[in-house]
Amino acid sequence: MDWRIYQEETAKVFRSLGCKALVEEKLEGARGEHDIDVLVTFKKFGVPSKWVVECKYWDSAVPKEKVLALQAIVDDVGADRGILVSKTGFQSGAIKQALKSNITLTSLDDFAQNATDDFLKMQRESAEVKLIKACRIYSNLTEPSEEYSFGFLEYGFDGQKAVVFNYYLIQAHKSLQDLKLGTKKYKIFVISDYSSLNMNYSPIEEIITDEDMLVKYIQELVYEALNWAKIKRVIPSI
Repeated sequence: MDWRIYQEETAKVFRSLGCKALVEEKLEGARGEHDIDVLVTFKKFGVPSKWVVECKYWDSAVPKEKVLALQAIVDDVGADRGILVSKTGFQSGAIKQALKSNITLTSLDDFAQNATDDFLKMQRESAEVKLIKACRIYSNLTEPSEEYSFGFLEYGFDGQKAVVFNYYLIQAHKSLQDLKLGTKKYKIFVISDYSSLNMNYSPIEEIITDEDMLVKYIQELVYEALNWAKIKRVIPSI
Protein backbone atom coordinates (compact mmCIF):
# COMPACT_ATOMS: atom_id res chain seq x y z
CA MET A 1 0.00 0.00 0.00
CA ASP A 2 1.14 3.56 -0.69
CA TRP A 3 -0.28 6.93 0.42
CA ARG A 4 -2.68 7.20 -2.52
CA ILE A 5 -4.18 3.79 -1.81
CA TYR A 6 -4.33 4.73 1.89
CA GLN A 7 -6.46 7.74 1.00
CA GLU A 8 -8.74 5.72 -1.25
CA GLU A 9 -9.19 2.97 1.36
CA THR A 10 -10.10 5.61 3.93
CA ALA A 11 -12.69 7.05 1.54
CA LYS A 12 -14.13 3.56 0.98
CA VAL A 13 -14.86 3.18 4.69
CA PHE A 14 -16.90 6.38 4.69
CA ARG A 15 -18.70 5.34 1.51
CA SER A 16 -19.63 2.05 3.18
CA LEU A 17 -21.43 4.16 5.81
CA GLY A 18 -23.51 5.94 3.19
CA CYS A 19 -21.38 9.08 2.95
CA LYS A 20 -20.09 10.83 -0.15
CA ALA A 21 -16.28 10.72 0.04
CA LEU A 22 -14.14 12.54 -2.55
CA VAL A 23 -10.38 12.02 -2.71
CA GLU A 24 -7.89 14.87 -3.29
CA GLU A 25 -10.46 17.66 -3.40
CA LYS A 26 -9.80 21.39 -3.41
CA LEU A 27 -11.93 23.41 -1.02
CA GLU A 28 -12.19 27.17 -0.88
CA GLY A 29 -12.05 28.77 2.55
CA ALA A 30 -12.15 32.32 3.85
CA ARG A 31 -8.33 32.50 3.79
CA GLY A 32 -7.68 30.64 0.55
CA GLU A 33 -7.86 27.28 -1.18
CA HIS A 34 -7.02 24.03 0.62
CA ASP A 35 -6.02 20.59 -0.68
CA ILE A 36 -8.18 18.01 1.09
CA ASP A 37 -7.14 14.34 1.19
CA VAL A 38 -10.71 13.08 1.65
CA LEU A 39 -13.78 15.33 1.78
CA VAL A 40 -16.72 13.59 3.46
CA THR A 41 -20.27 14.92 3.17
CA PHE A 42 -23.56 13.41 4.29
CA LYS A 43 -27.00 14.27 5.58
CA LYS A 44 -28.27 12.99 8.91
CA PHE A 45 -31.96 13.57 9.58
CA GLY A 46 -31.91 16.05 6.70
CA VAL A 47 -29.12 18.15 8.25
CA PRO A 48 -25.99 18.48 6.03
CA SER A 49 -22.53 17.80 7.48
CA LYS A 50 -19.03 18.26 6.10
CA TRP A 51 -15.91 16.54 7.46
CA VAL A 52 -12.30 17.06 6.39
CA VAL A 53 -10.09 13.96 6.52
CA GLU A 54 -6.29 14.05 6.37
CA CYS A 55 -4.37 10.83 5.79
CA LYS A 56 -0.79 10.34 7.03
CA TYR A 57 0.87 7.27 5.55
CA TRP A 58 4.04 7.96 7.50
CA ASP A 59 6.60 5.80 9.24
CA SER A 60 6.63 8.22 12.20
CA ALA A 61 3.99 9.36 14.66
CA VAL A 62 2.00 12.47 13.72
CA PRO A 63 3.01 15.55 15.80
CA LYS A 64 0.83 18.17 17.49
CA GLU A 65 1.48 20.69 14.69
CA LYS A 66 -0.51 18.58 12.22
CA VAL A 67 -3.53 18.59 14.53
CA LEU A 68 -3.31 22.38 14.78
CA ALA A 69 -2.96 22.67 10.99
CA LEU A 70 -6.02 20.51 10.37
CA GLN A 71 -8.00 22.48 12.95
CA ALA A 72 -7.16 25.68 11.09
CA ILE A 73 -8.41 24.18 7.81
CA VAL A 74 -11.60 22.90 9.43
CA ASP A 75 -12.32 26.35 10.83
CA ASP A 76 -11.47 28.12 7.57
CA VAL A 77 -13.73 26.01 5.34
CA GLY A 78 -16.56 25.80 7.87
CA ALA A 79 -16.39 22.03 8.28
CA ASP A 80 -18.05 20.30 11.20
CA ARG A 81 -15.18 17.95 12.04
CA GLY A 82 -11.63 17.04 11.10
CA ILE A 83 -10.24 13.50 11.13
CA LEU A 84 -6.57 12.53 11.09
CA VAL A 85 -5.92 8.97 9.90
CA SER A 86 -2.39 7.78 10.68
CA LYS A 87 -0.49 4.65 9.77
CA THR A 88 1.92 4.91 12.72
CA GLY A 89 -0.02 6.66 15.47
CA PHE A 90 0.29 10.04 17.13
CA GLN A 91 2.69 11.85 19.44
CA SER A 92 1.45 12.61 22.95
CA GLY A 93 1.14 16.33 22.16
CA ALA A 94 -1.12 15.56 19.20
CA ILE A 95 -3.38 13.38 21.34
CA LYS A 96 -3.69 16.07 24.03
CA GLN A 97 -4.43 18.76 21.45
CA ALA A 98 -7.12 16.67 19.75
CA LEU A 99 -8.93 16.18 23.06
CA LYS A 100 -9.48 19.95 23.19
CA SER A 101 -10.84 20.23 19.66
CA ASN A 102 -13.25 18.75 17.12
CA ILE A 103 -10.43 16.66 15.61
CA THR A 104 -10.61 12.87 15.76
CA LEU A 105 -7.44 10.76 15.67
CA THR A 106 -7.59 7.20 14.35
CA SER A 107 -5.90 4.62 12.15
CA LEU A 108 -7.37 3.07 9.02
CA ASP A 109 -7.46 -0.40 10.61
CA ASP A 110 -9.19 0.81 13.79
CA PHE A 111 -11.69 2.93 11.91
CA ALA A 112 -12.51 0.18 9.41
CA GLN A 113 -13.03 -2.33 12.23
CA ASN A 114 -15.24 -0.05 14.34
CA ALA A 115 -16.65 2.11 11.56
CA THR A 116 -20.32 2.12 12.54
CA ASP A 117 -19.76 2.84 16.25
CA ASP A 118 -17.01 5.38 15.55
CA PHE A 119 -19.16 7.14 12.96
CA LEU A 120 -22.07 7.50 15.41
CA LYS A 121 -19.69 8.75 18.10
CA MET A 122 -18.23 11.37 15.74
CA GLN A 123 -21.74 12.48 14.74
CA ARG A 124 -22.62 13.05 18.38
CA GLU A 125 -19.39 14.94 18.97
CA SER A 126 -20.09 17.11 15.91
CA ALA A 127 -23.59 17.82 17.21
CA GLU A 128 -22.09 18.93 20.52
CA VAL A 129 -19.61 21.29 18.84
CA LYS A 130 -22.41 22.92 16.81
CA LEU A 131 -24.63 23.14 19.89
CA ILE A 132 -21.93 24.88 21.93
CA LYS A 133 -21.38 27.35 19.07
CA ALA A 134 -25.11 28.10 18.88
CA CYS A 135 -25.34 28.52 22.67
CA ARG A 136 -22.53 31.09 22.60
CA ILE A 137 -24.15 33.04 19.78
CA TYR A 138 -27.58 33.16 21.39
CA SER A 139 -26.17 34.00 24.78
CA ASN A 140 -24.61 37.08 23.17
CA LEU A 141 -27.82 37.89 21.28
CA THR A 142 -30.00 37.82 24.38
CA GLU A 143 -27.47 39.52 26.68
CA PRO A 144 -25.80 42.13 24.41
CA SER A 145 -22.53 43.67 25.55
CA GLU A 146 -20.32 46.34 24.01
CA GLU A 147 -18.71 43.65 21.85
CA TYR A 148 -21.98 42.00 20.81
CA SER A 149 -24.97 44.28 20.25
CA PHE A 150 -27.27 43.16 17.46
CA GLY A 151 -30.43 45.21 17.80
CA PHE A 152 -32.30 42.84 20.13
CA LEU A 153 -32.27 45.18 23.12
CA GLU A 154 -36.00 45.74 22.58
CA TYR A 155 -38.12 42.64 22.48
CA GLY A 156 -39.80 42.81 19.13
CA PHE A 157 -40.52 39.61 17.18
CA ASP A 158 -36.84 38.94 16.48
CA GLY A 159 -35.90 39.57 20.09
CA GLN A 160 -38.52 37.11 21.30
CA LYS A 161 -37.34 34.50 18.82
CA ALA A 162 -33.74 34.90 20.00
CA VAL A 163 -34.80 34.44 23.63
CA VAL A 164 -36.85 31.33 22.81
CA PHE A 165 -34.08 29.78 20.70
CA ASN A 166 -31.64 30.49 23.54
CA TYR A 167 -33.88 28.68 26.05
CA TYR A 168 -34.26 25.59 23.83
CA LEU A 169 -30.52 25.49 23.14
CA ILE A 170 -29.72 25.64 26.87
CA GLN A 171 -32.16 22.81 27.56
CA ALA A 172 -30.68 20.78 24.69
CA HIS A 173 -27.21 21.23 26.16
CA LYS A 174 -28.48 19.93 29.51
CA SER A 175 -29.96 16.87 27.79
CA LEU A 176 -26.67 16.25 25.98
CA GLN A 177 -24.83 16.39 29.31
CA ASP A 178 -27.32 13.85 30.68
CA LEU A 179 -26.43 11.58 27.75
CA LYS A 180 -22.71 11.89 28.51
CA LEU A 181 -23.37 11.09 32.18
CA GLY A 182 -25.22 7.92 31.24
CA THR A 183 -28.72 9.15 32.04
CA LYS A 184 -31.37 7.29 30.06
CA LYS A 185 -34.03 10.01 29.96
CA TYR A 186 -33.71 13.18 27.90
CA LYS A 187 -35.98 16.22 27.61
CA ILE A 188 -36.80 17.53 24.12
CA PHE A 189 -39.36 19.94 22.67
CA VAL A 190 -41.47 18.99 19.66
CA ILE A 191 -41.36 22.11 17.46
CA SER A 192 -43.59 21.85 14.42
CA ASP A 193 -42.90 25.30 12.97
CA TYR A 194 -39.61 27.08 13.73
CA SER A 195 -40.71 30.14 11.76
CA SER A 196 -43.42 30.85 14.33
CA LEU A 197 -41.23 30.78 17.44
CA ASN A 198 -42.00 33.58 19.92
CA MET A 199 -42.65 33.99 23.63
CA ASN A 200 -46.21 32.67 23.23
CA TYR A 201 -45.26 29.53 21.31
CA SER A 202 -46.00 26.39 23.32
CA PRO A 203 -44.23 23.31 22.00
CA ILE A 204 -44.95 19.82 23.29
CA GLU A 205 -42.40 18.73 25.91
CA GLU A 206 -41.35 15.07 25.73
CA ILE A 207 -39.08 12.79 27.75
CA ILE A 208 -37.34 10.31 25.46
CA THR A 209 -34.90 7.43 26.00
CA ASP A 210 -33.53 7.02 22.46
CA GLU A 211 -30.02 8.51 22.04
CA ASP A 212 -30.31 8.80 18.25
CA MET A 213 -33.58 10.69 18.61
CA LEU A 214 -31.87 13.13 20.98
CA VAL A 215 -29.03 13.69 18.50
CA LYS A 216 -31.58 14.19 15.72
CA TYR A 217 -33.43 16.79 17.81
CA ILE A 218 -30.20 18.65 18.64
CA GLN A 219 -29.05 18.66 15.02
CA GLU A 220 -32.39 20.02 13.79
CA LEU A 221 -32.60 22.65 16.55
CA VAL A 222 -29.04 23.87 15.99
CA TYR A 223 -29.48 23.90 12.21
CA GLU A 224 -32.60 26.06 12.49
CA ALA A 225 -31.03 28.36 15.11
CA LEU A 226 -27.81 28.95 13.17
CA ASN A 227 -29.65 29.33 9.87
CA TRP A 228 -31.96 31.98 11.34
CA ALA A 229 -29.01 33.86 12.86
CA LYS A 230 -27.25 33.70 9.48
CA ILE A 231 -30.30 35.11 7.70
CA LYS A 232 -30.44 37.94 10.23
CA ARG A 233 -26.69 38.48 9.76
CA VAL A 234 -26.02 38.43 13.49
CA ILE A 235 -23.54 35.57 13.80
CA PRO A 236 -20.40 36.94 15.50
CA SER A 237 -16.94 35.51 14.99
CA ILE A 238 -16.31 33.20 17.97
